[in-house]
Amino acid sequence: MLIIADLVHTPVLHQLEILRNHLLVINEQGFIEYIASSDLPESLRILQDAHESPTVVPSGSFLLPTFCDLHLHGPQFLYQGTGLHLPLMEWLDEYAFKAEERLDADPVLAETVYQRLADRLIEHGTGAVLLFGTIKTETKYGIQKLTPFKSSQIFAISLILANVMQSAGIRAFVGKLSMDISSHPTYVEESAEAALSAAESFATRCTALVASLPEHERLVQPVLTPRFVPTCSDRLLQGLGKLSRQRRIRIQSHMAEAQDQMEHVRQERGVDDMAVFQRSDLLTDRTVQAHCTFLNAPALSSLAECGTAVAHCPMSNAYFSAEPFRLREALQIGTKVGLGTDVAGGYSIDVMNSMRQAVAVSRIREGARIMGCTNAKQHGNPATTHL
Repeated sequence: MLIIADLVHTPVLHQLEILRNHLLVINEQGFIEYIASSDLPESLRILQDAHESPTVVPSGSFLLPTFCDLHLHGPQFLYQGTGLHLPLMEWLDEYAFKAEERLDADPVLAETVYQRLADRLIEHGTGAVLLFGTIKTETKYGIQKLTPFKSSQIFAISLILANVMQSAGIRAFVGKLSMDISSHPTYVEESAEAALSAAESFATRCTALVASLPEHERLVQPVLTPRFVPTCSDRLLQGLGKLSRQRRIRIQSHMAEAQDQMEHVRQERGVDDMAVFQRSDLLTDRTVQAHCTFLNAPALSSLAECGTAVAHCPMSNAYFSAEPFRLREALQIGTKVGLGTDVAGGYSIDVMNSMRQAVAVSRIREGARIMGCTNAKQHGNPATTHL
């Protein structure tokens, strides 16, 4: 495939690069094998020797890399944009757990929801996504439209999610939820041992899902997914940490997200959730933790040291967190940060909306910082607030 267009990307933090009138050559495996100004002699030779005419993107439009959504709950797409009036722990009981349990009980509905989710992701320019699934391990369901499943095969419900993303051409890192503690008695795994067995089984089968495909076509990978500390026993978390070490599987969860969640963990465990994750060996360079709004600079520095990334979800933070994420401090420290839509805690699946919200939150924080310094000077006191 040959494309002539203006290209826009950000190769490093704080740098926006615009490549005008460039030739892009994409090989049969989907890899970019040539990129340079279309006026160069080599580009002109490629165009002359090509057996196809290039696609020319008209002036005023441009191409950019697809967006990466670092935090999205696949089953919660079922009720996107509703039920955002409750504190986090109540919201989970009232909406999230019920929606996930409903999809676990209805694989036909699950396929329908996940297919629409894939369509919307593509429409909004998302080409890679880190997904939370549901907890159910096995069901019988014959998927007729999609491959590579065969009818009446037994598999984890979250494999429907993985299969839909693979078929849609979306690079997806998919997690079957692990949770052996729950305030919703019908939506919980039997024990830590059962949850660990299910997580390992899912990882094996998710990998096998694409094993027969050429390497460049394997778009889905499994992710170990303890929902968050309030729904996972220490035994389960430690077992997932061990499994990740042994098989080099990625990890995703939520951390330091909301006041009620933080207080719940302190009362139950005697420490904050970051300490629980650390002692379970779940803060690694394979880990993405969503939110982290209550982490101060030293805690963010610790994340940078262990290589753990943060999924910054400014839209859902506005609903469920009493604190904004300290984005500027995190970037200055060297913490890895990406954006997440956090559907359905966030009401929009569009990463562009997450970008806009991140800018708005940052401007509000900067205004608060300036006002704090001004007030401190007026009262003759040093500014002690670090936003």
